[in-house]
Amino acid sequence: MGTKRNGSAGTGMPKGRLIKVGRISKLFGTGGGLAISLYDVFPDKMNAEEPLWVVIDSLAVPLFADRFENRGCNGALVHFADIDTPQRAEEFIGHELYIATQEDKPDSEELYFEDLEGYTAIIREDGATAQSTGIISSYLDNELNPLFTVETLSGEEILIPASDDFIDEIDTDSRIVTFLLPAGLLGLNN
Repeated sequence: MGTKRNGSAGTGMPKGRLIKVGRISKLFGTGGGLAISLYDVFPDKMNAEEPLWVVIDSLAVPLFADRFENRGCNGALVHFADIDTPQRAEEFIGHELYIATQEDKPDSEELYFEDLEGYTAIIREDGATAQSTGIISSYLDNELNPLFTVETLSGEEILIPASDDFIDEIDTDSRIVTFLLPAGLLGLNN
């Protein structure tokens, strides 16, 4: 199959935007295989040269599939490079899978909240000196209360109201969103 790729050593943010396409659900077999649940947005054909991505400790980690076998419309069995034991594979169970789009920026100059998925989030509360850092893992488009889900470096999942009022700055080149929240808003996540 050509050059052996390390499935976990090359970390960092991919070019383009990350789109959530599935979830690793359970072990399959004894050689490090995994069963995954595919979301409706998963591409019809899996490109073996492009990695799937997982976010671990707020870092996007590429996983290259050595073998990928569709199982029905919403499932697949996969063996990733360098994940060859059940113990190693078990570390990935429950993680969301992402693909990277080819575009670096949306076609238009306008940026939408869903375009911010995969961006690094820097979160500060008004009057506080401390800040949190993480990855915007999803945008929840709810009419009454749209939210960003952010996975922090400490492993917490926090919800931030998706409002222009709380976004202090967006750096599209570095893929960073800086939030400035009213004092006490983060405490509502507890």
